[in-house]
Amino acid sequence: KEKGKNVKPGSRADKGRQEHEFFASLPLRTERVNHVAWLDKEIRLNTLEDVEREVTQEVRNEVVWELHELNFRLELLLLDQALSPEEWKHPAGSEVRMQREQVLRRVFPVVEGQHSGFFVTAIPNVDGGLASQDWRERAAHVLALRTVVLSWPNCPSSIVNACLEMEERTMRDVERLVVGHYCRTFQSVFGRPPYRTCPTSFCIAEPDFARAFLWGSGRRCLTRWYVHLSL
Repeated sequence: KEKGKNVKPGSRADKGRQEHEFFASLPLRTERVNHVAWLDKEIRLNTLEDVEREVTQEVRNEVVWELHELNFRLELLLLDQALSPEEWKHPAGSEVRMQREQVLRRVFPVVEGQHSGFFVTAIPNVDGGLASQDWRERAAHVLALRTVVLSWPNCPSSIVNACLEMEERTMRDVERLVVGHYCRTFQSVFGRPPYRTCPTSFCIAEPDFARAFLWGSGRRCLTRWYVHLSL
């Protein structure tokens, strides 16, 4: 049977084929890249010695942290678009769409008095949002995530009717329910676990955060809330 035939539209195989065709259509860059910018740093790439000297462990850790955070934010956006399509059918810049974006942005950390957008603009020096070690701060973002999942189909009654008393044990119970539902829903829609928001403090405490992530040795302790995926 010829490869690619009889692929069901919308199936994982069909999506994989579309992704392959998209990336295959992108033009390849032919000129040599001599430097790249990372935050406020300009990293030279002329020689292997340049790379080894300037791509420090700190830079590698920051890059992997940003990948975690960026993937988490965009995956939440994509999942919401899949489960609440009516909210996203309006054109970009419309009031309805901006209101929905604001609902999602309340899940993310507050930076300079405003909730972060969908893209990371700086590496924070303190843990915030769902990665905060302070249960009170984390609770505000858990409740924001609860608001999002309440609008999705088949939201469990345990979340709908959850006690919202601002008390540590109660908020931890709400966190377990909401995060568990988010993780299972993502798994159901996309066929894999979601990325998780990650404490910046782990980047500092772990000498080789990038290696710990890539090889899995640090995955269990990257962030408190993600463990609820297994519940």
